[in-house]
Amino acid sequence: MRLRSSSIRAKVIALLMVPIVALTALWVYATLVTTSDVWTQFEVSSSYRSFGTTVDQYAHDLQNERRAAVQKLADPRSQPAAEAFDKARAVTDREAQALRAKVGTAEARKLDATQQARFREVLASYDQVVAVRDHIERSMVSWTYILDQYSDLIKPTFAFRSAFVSRQSGQLPRQGTILIELVRAREYLAQEDAAMGGLSASTAKISPQQYQAALDALHNQRALFTVYIAELEPADRTDYLGLRTGENWSALERAERDFTNAAGYERVAEAINGDDWHAVADRALADLDAINARLAGGIDARADSYAMGLLWRGGIAGAIGLAAIVLSIVISYRIGRGMAREMIGLRNAAQELAANRLPSVMLRLRRGEPVDIAAETPELQFGPAEAGQVGRAINACSGPRSKPPSSRPSCGAASPRSS
Repeated sequence: MRLRSSSIRAKVIALLMVPIVALTALWVYATLVTTSDVWTQFEVSSSYRSFGTTVDQYAHDLQNERRAAVQKLADPRSQPAAEAFDKARAVTDREAQALRAKVGTAEARKLDATQQARFREVLASYDQVVAVRDHIERSMVSWTYILDQYSDLIKPTFAFRSAFVSRQSGQLPRQGTILIELVRAREYLAQEDAAMGGLSASTAKISPQQYQAALDALHNQRALFTVYIAELEPADRTDYLGLRTGENWSALERAERDFTNAAGYERVAEAINGDDWHAVADRALADLDAINARLAGGIDARADSYAMGLLWRGGIAGAIGLAAIVLSIVISYRIGRGMAREMIGLRNAAQELAANRLPSVMLRLRRGEPVDIAAETPELQFGPAEAGQVGRAINACSGPRSKPPSSRPSCGAASPRSS
């Protein structure tokens, strides 16, 4: 190996650099992992704030358009129902254009592959609205079919939300999933509201399928609220329980009881109209919007707090790691420099003794000149460590200073012959 022929200093440096490089690489890796997770959390929050509000509003607009479409089909001769549908359709179009305007922007490029795919699905759902509207204008289908079609168009917005939740860390994905399911429960309530509007406005005899559409939505929203409210954090659960025990929700539950207790399909419309269903549902939906917005804001704040906590912990750990690396470099430098100085000094002293001093002393002795052995061949002193031990071995080879060189141990070397 090339290192075998290198100098002592190079070998010492190579020996000390191995653990330092390994420690530095470990510190860099840990720092990159920590900071990348932090920036991911900040990026998720920033991207959802940019896209989530628009997508949520688009979903609400589709819900309103769905309700207007159901009422238009339930009573095709109603001019107010037709005008309400046209107005709702225009609002949806404006929000969809706002979504399309985000395509190709800097914010859109920050989305990962999954989020971009989910966003394209949301945009594709709007493209399908045209065909659904055509069926409505021609009155070619029942309002239960249109109810299902609009509900399918709203589903991609939930997948879009889930794409952000899956990139969060800690307890945030669980809380985000719970919020998504509560928003889905609100969607079922909006479906129930649309179906109730269809039953209330229907000019024909109510069919079992129409009744079942409203009943299924009612059962779905109740099931989701029951399951996921219990999974909320204590403070959030208290807010939701307060909502469900409030006056608006109590009025909604009374209207739902009147609906389920109606004797036969022909009595359903009478029960719904008697409770002024739309006013009751609008208040409940508005309350849900408010509390879900607070929950989303709380989760967003916790996400930022979690990311800041990671940043602080990562910063402290990184600072400690950097200090350890600097300390290791300083200690290694001092130890290596001392070792190299000792070994080089020992080598130079031994070379000086063997190549210059001893031959000079031998020559002068052969000439009969007086020689101070102790002064001419001083002992090599390099401390008690290994370098010092080598020096003492060399001293032993040169023998006691009180004896002439010819009487000292040869240490395996041949004695010089007299001339």
